[in-house]
Amino acid sequence: MRPLRLAALLLALLAGAATATAGTGSGLTAVVQKAEQLRGLQTTHPLAVSAVGAAGMRRVVAGELAHEREPRSDAAWNEALHLLGVLGRGQSLAAVQRAQLAGQVAGLYVPRGGRLYVLAAGGKAPRSVIVHEVVHALQDEHFHLTRGPFAAHPQDHDEELATTALVEGDATEVQERYVAGLSPGDLVGELATALGAVPSGTGAHTPAYLERQLLFPYTAGDAFVKA
Repeated sequence: MRPLRLAALLLALLAGAATATAGTGSGLTAVVQKAEQLRGLQTTHPLAVSAVGAAGMRRVVAGELAHEREPRSDAAWNEALHLLGVLGRGQSLAAVQRAQLAGQVAGLYVPRGGRLYVLAAGGKAPRSVIVHEVVHALQDEHFHLTRGPFAAHPQDHDEELATTALVEGDATEVQERYVAGLSPGDLVGELATALGAVPSGTGAHTPAYLERQLLFPYTAGDAFVKA
């Protein structure tokens, strides 16, 4: 299975801020406008946003994983990781990634449906998550995340990881600037909200190599965009 091209925000990258209802209303509108300002791009139509619970987010992630599956390439990559000792006996790449992502995704923009999903905690989601995902919606509208240089290349894992890093690094850099502009009180509130919104891990063992690969687009991508 190729590196997941979901526009997903992980718990490890949440910096936290005040709460905003993830649906309609002035709260969401203000967050979208702030994301547009920070990124220097604007939407031309209202964003479709769904606030879902942990179970709903797992279903969305599972559906996207199934959609992105490339049977021949996935089987070859799975075999290579076993030969390299990354995966042990009884482990499969698909199962590890499914467990890994299902327990950590807090926000998700799906290009093929043009819908933004945010994890709801009591009907609310951290604003920093929404900002990150709005940037992905802006990227898709202006640069098309499923075509051209961002199209899938199942035979070239390095190319896909690099393009994913550009997409996630861009959104992470904007998110960091959003958080940096918060007041101390809002910053504390966001951190509390973010930690409360993200589901706990599944407990499944994830090989260190796959953990690093999952984090790479955010960390290395952020450094690349800044450079």
